[in-house]
Amino acid sequence: MSVPDKETRNPQPPPQTWQPDPPRPAVQWPQPTPPSQPTPRRPLAVIVTAVVCAVLAAAGAATSITLFVQYTNERSAAEIQRETIRGLDQKLSDVGMASAREQGALRAACDFLVTVSTYDFNDLDSYFDKVLAASSGEWHQNFSSSADSLKMAMLSVQSRSHPEETHCGLSSVDGTTAKAVGIVKQSRSNNSAPTDSLTNSMVMTLEEQSDGRWLISQMDSPAL
Repeated sequence: MSVPDKETRNPQPPPQTWQPDPPRPAVQWPQPTPPSQPTPRRPLAVIVTAVVCAVLAAAGAATSITLFVQYTNERSAAEIQRETIRGLDQKLSDVGMASAREQGALRAACDFLVTVSTYDFNDLDSYFDKVLAASSGEWHQNFSSSADSLKMAMLSVQSRSHPEETHCGLSSVDGTTAKAVGIVKQSRSNNSAPTDSLTNSMVMTLEEQSDGRWLISQMDSPAL
């Protein structure tokens, strides 16, 4: 048996030498958070004062805005009113004339209410003259034709009367004719009865004359 010149062997790994592990980075542990400092509380009075000031400031601003808007609206309304008046000058003039006529009729009715309820047996002529001067038409004629008999009756009992309270108003105006109503509270007396008080109602028709006067053309009354 032949012996090989060189013995066949399996290759061996080189021997390993121990090496220390590389140093690891230091672990960074989270640092504890320092406790937060408590926010100092504002005194209650300071807070209330601040709130009040804010409210007053807001109110002042709102008031200023309101006043400005109101001023603007008033100016606009005034301008519109002036334009309206300028555009209606003629109409206002016509209305003014109509109002003056109505006031004349009303004044005539109220004056007649006082005239017809004011008399004294010592001066009946003056009384009848005033009533006839303030009347016209059919009522004027009827009162004039009965004047003598009325005078005798009033003289015989020594009649007196004066108004204590009067109320009158227009019910309608149609062209030159006006209707009026009146209420008069009279204090009356005669030689057979003491002074008494009588409330009398009257319905009057007035006619406008060519000179602008309003005269009573008809009257309905229970008594004078």
